[in-house]
Amino acid sequence: MRYRASFKCIYCTRHFSSFEDFKRHESRHQKSYHGKISSAFKKKQIRGRVELLMCVYCKTYFTKVELKHHIMSEHSLKCDYCKKKFTKEDLELHLESEHLCVHCKTYFTKVELKRHIKSEHSLECDYCKKLVTEEDLELHLDSEHLCVHCKTYFTKVELKHHIMSEHSLKCDYCKKKFTKEDLELHLESEHLCVHCKTYFTKVELKRHIKSEHSLECEYCKKLFTEEDLELHLDSEHLCVHCQVHFTKKELKLHENHRMSKAKKVLCVYCKKYFGNGKLKLHVMSKHLCAPCKNYFKEKDLSIHIKSEHFCEFCKQYFAKGFLKPHLDIYHSCVYCKKSFGKGYNIKLHMESEHLCVICKKFFAVDDLKLHLKVQHLKVRSVVCVYCKKRFPRQDLQLHFHSEHFCKYCKKIFTTGVKVHLMMEHPQVVCMYCKELFSQEDLEYHLNSEHSCVYCKKKKQPFFFTKADLKRHLESTHFWVLQTVLYGKGSQT
Repeated sequence: MRYRASFKCIYCTRHFSSFEDFKRHESRHQKSYHGKISSAFKKKQIRGRVELLMCVYCKTYFTKVELKHHIMSEHSLKCDYCKKKFTKEDLELHLESEHLCVHCKTYFTKVELKRHIKSEHSLECDYCKKLVTEEDLELHLDSEHLCVHCKTYFTKVELKHHIMSEHSLKCDYCKKKFTKEDLELHLESEHLCVHCKTYFTKVELKRHIKSEHSLECEYCKKLFTEEDLELHLDSEHLCVHCQVHFTKKELKLHENHRMSKAKKVLCVYCKKYFGNGKLKLHVMSKHLCAPCKNYFKEKDLSIHIKSEHFCEFCKQYFAKGFLKPHLDIYHSCVYCKKSFGKGYNIKLHMESEHLCVICKKFFAVDDLKLHLKVQHLKVRSVVCVYCKKRFPRQDLQLHFHSEHFCKYCKKIFTTGVKVHLMMEHPQVVCMYCKELFSQEDLEYHLNSEHSCVYCKKKKQPFFFTKADLKRHLESTHFWVLQTVLYGKGSQT
């Protein structure tokens, strides 16, 4: 079937099969079609429909390419100063922004405009000899050369000297110079005694606090302020049970004596004995995991916290169940789930391990190899009839057996073979070698790998680990080894 060309009237949307009928009909409309249709337009119309765009200046219709040429040739004006072409509206904006002097309202080229502003509208600063416009000169003088204290102007260097000599005050205690505001802060922070509100030099202040405001601890002879002395006595010298103060040595002896009298209780986690009062503190501090409220041995507690609650990359702790999502979002690769410390390490890893260098797309490692083989190396691929994915010929059989085939009941699945294996053929752990087997395979495995062939004949099946089976054969059935090695022996 041949393609029929159709010509659409832009005024009443009627369709015509011949170009002559279309032209005759369009001339009847009051809005006559301005301009002749170019040869390029004719060719396009014969193939099919073409969108026409209207020129906003002369209201005639053109194709996209023709419209651009038409505007640039018929409706654009040249800038007299830089020879660039613009429409009427754009030319006015261009002249004002690029070539107009805002002071005298005259036009120049860019280079001439800079020279003109420098020579005609710039004033020289008397203090730093910089050229500044009239409007900016006041701001420049106030910000760079004005002394805020006496309202006089100086050069930058003179201004510093002036402030230091005329408006700065000397500290009576350390002889340094400061402005009024800074001097008050300096005195309060460096020379004021907070206890008696008197001022001293730095050295005198230390001596004054020691002699006037420090109290000696009766038990260790150290000096403290009144506030700190109470904290020191309670933390270092107080027996929490009998509320009596001791020296450090006496406190240890006192604690030991008191413990020997009191009934001791066993800690079930570390097998040490503690007094009733101390057992709770010990368990809370040494065996309790604060985030999940579970108890562990000391060694296991640190391992548990590191594995369940602590992010080793950003050094933060998380409540139960929040560490894994945090690691997945912020520190692991989306494709292979490897963990990384910082974002740029993940980027480097993804670019080196998962990026296709040719088409710049990301894939899992196995998928990337397949993608390169099939898409870029053009290795002959075969479609899997069950999941419609493409694989190289040699990989298709492996894919079928791992993703679509159950080796136990010989059934084929399009999807969900792993779910089927879990539900219908649950795997059991072999108690001797800790490997996983289905219930059917486990019996065969036990008989072939962990049982003694000779004991079976006597109907006394015993099961062993591989190492124990070897020892059993050597000790109980040593005659077997003799017949193998020497070709003779007697059964005992």
